[in-house]
Amino acid sequence: MVLASTKDDEDLESLASLADKVVEVASRAVNAVQTTELSTEVEQLRSDIATLKKLVTSLSDLRHPRSFRRRTPSPAPPDRPTTLCWYHAQFAEKATKCTKPCSWSQGNVQANR
Repeated sequence: MVLASTKDDEDLESLASLADKVVEVASRAVNAVQTTELSTEVEQLRSDIATLKKLVTSLSDLRHPRSFRRRTPSPAPPDRPTTLCWYHAQFAEKATKCTKPCSWSQGNVQANR
């Protein structure tokens, strides 16, 4: 509309200068509108995220109530003769290592003695 109101015989340079000014003014107005819209959208997203966090927390609490999450005690390890090394007490004849003192004697190689 601005360019339509110029004279027909204006030179190209003055028209280009006028066009630059129009773009400069128009760009600022659009950016201001976009910034406001973007700010509103960001605030809405933040609000939605906060709501979702609360929902996830409440669902997690329902699924795993803190008062019932006590650890059950582990069963006591079976009594083993004190004369066996840890390897033979754990693996018996499948043990591949042995440490002193150990009373195991079924022909296994006594490594690391």
